[in-house]
Amino acid sequence: MTDTVIEAGIAIPDDLADKLVDIVTLTPNTWNPNRMDSFMRDKLRKALEKDGFIVPVLVRPLPPARKSATAALWEIVDGEHRYKEALDIGMKRIPIINLGPITDEHAKLITVKANTLRGEFDAVKLAEMVAELSNELGVTAVVESLPYTPERVQAMI
Repeated sequence: MTDTVIEAGIAIPDDLADKLVDIVTLTPNTWNPNRMDSFMRDKLRKALEKDGFIVPVLVRPLPPARKSATAALWEIVDGEHRYKEALDIGMKRIPIINLGPITDEHAKLITVKANTLRGEFDAVKLAEMVAELSNELGVTAVVESLPYTPERVQAMI
């Protein structure tokens, strides 16, 4: 995969480069139930800096009832935390996938599904993978790369 480096030194895969929009044209929705603590926000930022912006933000055209004097054209359906970190990092553009003019109800259903329908880790297989990565890369690199505390990584090893 060839990366295109954009503002703030964040890489974006070529396949997503044609899906970039100005970040000021996006706005979060009002219902996002997903919360992220400072530990996970830090891990997300480091992942963006190391791996690039590899997952586009899902959006829909901003419904007419929510339009105001802002530059927003798109409402985020999934990816608010990536959007906020991109803002904090200083990115000017991020990749999106436009879901079209879906209803509020449909957008809310997608928000919930996008945050929950990713499956669950098999604890044994995950521990084996973390141990293997620790042997190959070193424990410090694994702790820096994965969203786990050093104590959690040691427990998995």
